[in-house]
Amino acid sequence: MRITVSLLLFLALSHQAMSQNFKIQRIPQSIQEEMFLKGTIAEDAPVGIDRLRLISVPYLDFQGKSKKGQLIVLDVLASAVGAIFVELYEKRFPIAKMELITVYGGDDDASMADNNTSAHNYRKVAGSARLSLHAYGTAIDINPVQNPYILLEKGSNQATYLPPNSIQYANRLTERLGKPYQRGFAEDVVDIFAKHGYYWWGGYWDTPIDYQHFQLDRDVSYVLANMPANEAHWFFQLLKEHFNEFDQPLERLLQSKVETSLLERYQNDSENFKEWVESNY
Repeated sequence: MRITVSLLLFLALSHQAMSQNFKIQRIPQSIQEEMFLKGTIAEDAPVGIDRLRLISVPYLDFQGKSKKGQLIVLDVLASAVGAIFVELYEKRFPIAKMELITVYGGDDDASMADNNTSAHNYRKVAGSARLSLHAYGTAIDINPVQNPYILLEKGSNQATYLPPNSIQYANRLTERLGKPYQRGFAEDVVDIFAKHGYYWWGGYWDTPIDYQHFQLDRDVSYVLANMPANEAHWFFQLLKEHFNEFDQPLERLLQSKVETSLLERYQNDSENFKEWVESNY
């Protein structure tokens, strides 16, 4: 009975905290100015300020204390991301920090070293000239210390862990004989992210292995960024619903129907894109 009462009390407090602190809004002017100043957005960015949203949401730290965090994501993903973090809170999944990337001057290495959970950042993929999906607001990194980025160098036995102190979590078993339970692992919440549309997880990759990283498909991200917000909302909802029903990404089916990419298919005939998608659904 005590357990039941405690659980009910916690859930009641969780919902109360969410109703008081969970919020989605346009980027306030003061934060916009800071983003341009720190280089986390630019005039030539693929997603402009008007298509980004600020999410404020409570989270539980590793000491079980309720704190308030902020993330910036693409507008049509804001509700889904909010729902993810509501579930993480109610699951009592610990998050070390959740600060906007401007706090770190747009420096992803500094953010990772501080174990910061983050989303939008106008930057390139590490070691690449290609823009990261963080620049589109369609990627999220959680607890980078507990969930390392591991680069396995081809032709050698070398592995680079980022942040460097994340190597202590190379063993991905949460329960180990004679060892404390390891908390904050992304493996514990893959299903929650997937249910809300973030079913592409860096832990599935071969190299790099990016345990902290959840994202949308790259081609889908490009299409969402180029669509008007109302169309982008429809497309994202369809992708999410399809995955939840069939446990398969609809975008892979659609990509098999085009010779180039979904983005080019959309750009070449945007007026009939919805009809084309639904005919291949």
